[in-house]
Amino acid sequence: MGRDPLDINQNYFDKESKSMYYVLGAFYGNGLIITASYTKKNGVNQVYRGLKYCTNCRALMDIITAELNLSVSVTEDKRPGHNSFWFQQFGVDNLCERLEALGLGLPKDERTFPEIDEKYLSHFVRGYFDAKGTVQDNEGRTSIIIWGYPSFLIGLNLALWRYAGIIQEGKTNRKLRFNYPDSIKLYNFMYQDWECISKNGIYLPSNKDAFNLNYRPRDRCDELRKQRMGRIKRAKELLLESKPVGDVATELGYKNPESLSASFRKATGMSPRDYIKSHAK
Repeated sequence: MGRDPLDINQNYFDKESKSMYYVLGAFYGNGLIITASYTKKNGVNQVYRGLKYCTNCRALMDIITAELNLSVSVTEDKRPGHNSFWFQQFGVDNLCERLEALGLGLPKDERTFPEIDEKYLSHFVRGYFDAKGTVQDNEGRTSIIIWGYPSFLIGLNLALWRYAGIIQEGKTNRKLRFNYPDSIKLYNFMYQDWECISKNGIYLPSNKDAFNLNYRPRDRCDELRKQRMGRIKRAKELLLESKPVGDVATELGYKNPESLSASFRKATGMSPRDYIKSHAK
């Protein structure tokens, strides 16, 4: 039923700290209080409580096991499509009781966002993000998704609105999505206490480094302008080859000839037909 309780620091969650709230955030994402029963020889049924944590990120598992001073073996699930790491430890009643008091006694789909002092909030959110967040790249623009159950995400959404200045409008369902530049605001919120974070190693470098802080909207605007002018240049060439306006629009990906004509006039000051006439011999 697990190894000696001394294999884990049962008092870890008794004292508030920035590291503790980071780990608590990770547990809100993937941690569970579990039970198992054992029937003794005298017929008495004994119920044991334990702690289980599962993640697909080995680096996050290493942070948690180091923080909890956990020496129990971590199991790796190498089955195709799984690729996860987990541990479970029974005989840790004090740890379970403390986590229940911190809101982890409920099933995942019933957990709500806990009340946390502002000085610890960014660390809790970062811990949850490292457990349940995804950083995406869209042509240089960072966007993020944070997964979870609505009962928890509603409170997280409101906390981010209050302290990070971002909010997802409408229903949260099973995820929060933030595009650029809100993702950068979240980055600034989560990593604001960088000296403490880096000193204690309570973050995932892979997540932090995935944010593109060098993207500028102007870069994207310049890129789109170059694309538009490139299409207009090609349109001129095709028109002078006597291709019909409709065929040119189709070849260059315009919705219809009218769209091509509007773009062409905006770029050159004349319609495609007038452009053809101006170059007629």
